[in-house]
Amino acid sequence: MSLVTQSGDEAQQFTDVSQKIPPIYAHNIKNFENFYNSLGTMITDELSITQTKNTLKINLSSIDDYRSVTKK
Repeated sequence: MSLVTQSGDEAQQFTDVSQKIPPIYAHNIKNFENFYNSLGTMITDELSITQTKNTLKINLSSIDDYRSVTKK
């Protein structure tokens, strides 16, 4: 997304920089249903969860959700 403003003969362009959201790794989750329900109360956008051995890799789609989940 770009925003162009003009003042006189000069034009300035501001560009939104999309932030990469790091994944969150959760280890040794005993009760996935409770864990998933707890996540659901903290986030507003979509997420994806991938399981590898004893670890869940959680990818959130918004930086606000990431901050909300990692703040606790």
